[in-house]
Amino acid sequence: MRQLVILLLFLVSGSLQAQDTIRTYYDEEKTLIKEIYFRINGKAEGEVKRFDEEGKLVQIGFLKNNQKHGVFLDLNPLNGDTLRSTPYESDERNGRVVSFYPGGAIEQESTYVNNQISGEVTSYYPDGEIKGKTIFSNNKPNGQSIDFHPSGIISVKRNFLDGKIEGLYEEFDEEGKLITEINYKNGVLEGIETSYYPDGKIKSSRNYSDGLLNGAYKLNYEDGKPERVGFYKKGIPDGELLEYHANGKLRSKAVFKKGAPTQPIEKYYEDGTLRQRTKLTNTNTVIQEINYHPNSALYFEANYVLGKIQAEVKYFRTDKSLEEIRRYDKGLLHGKREYFDEKGVLINSETYEEGDLTNK
Repeated sequence: MRQLVILLLFLVSGSLQAQDTIRTYYDEEKTLIKEIYFRINGKAEGEVKRFDEEGKLVQIGFLKNNQKHGVFLDLNPLNGDTLRSTPYESDERNGRVVSFYPGGAIEQESTYVNNQISGEVTSYYPDGEIKGKTIFSNNKPNGQSIDFHPSGIISVKRNFLDGKIEGLYEEFDEEGKLITEINYKNGVLEGIETSYYPDGKIKSSRNYSDGLLNGAYKLNYEDGKPERVGFYKKGIPDGELLEYHANGKLRSKAVFKKGAPTQPIEKYYEDGTLRQRTKLTNTNTVIQEINYHPNSALYFEANYVLGKIQAEVKYFRTDKSLEEIRRYDKGLLHGKREYFDEKGVLINSETYEEGDLTNK
């Protein structure tokens, strides 16, 4: 009898010793708990809880034989609401995974098979309307993908192949009218991209090759008149790049060869008179800028060093009288800034240091 009691005590004692509560910590002082779980006979078993560095519970799940097994819930540390529900089998996600908005409405749902997304992934607006649907296989988008406006009208249609956009990509406005269409090949733009105004007229047309602008580029006003025209080779401008005002008058003109400007860039007022002439280096760094009033009188001429305005700049009125003298250093006002009346008499001055006004 005494031997039986001793045996029972030994078994109870061994059972108690086989289960341990394991705690991990964020800090070496072991004051900030990171995780709590149980170990039975040397293996993690049962409930596991994880906390953030402020001690708030952020995840609850279950372990079996050292592996995640069962539903894991990611929690909002502020109010305990469920943010995500993920089922596990033998440490792999398997089953329906659901994400939630604050308050409990479903934000997204997907299905995992052997730890990989498979089938349709659906996202929702907070009111429950479908926001988007994408087909997955092998853990990548594969197949049709559709986005929706909050009204339920399609906003985007595209297809994926092994995670990359492939084929026709279309965008629609909230009335369902086509606003953009372009083709993709192996995830990059390929072919002509066309955008449309609501009435169906072409807004822009530009050609891509291997993801880079290549060929003619056209941007039109709503009445069909050109707003911008140019030509690109392998992503860089080549030839004339012209912009127009809505009245048809030239707004700007730039000429490039292999991306480098071959002459100053010119900008014009709506009546066609020159507004600005800018000289650049072959690396497109500004070295000089000359601006004119609408009556063609000089407004100011500025020189640049390493792309930043430098030295003294005189500003003139439309009657050609001196209005101001500003002094710059490395693009910032530096030194005296002087103001003159129509007769050329100094009426005020200020002093700047590295862009900051020091006295008036």
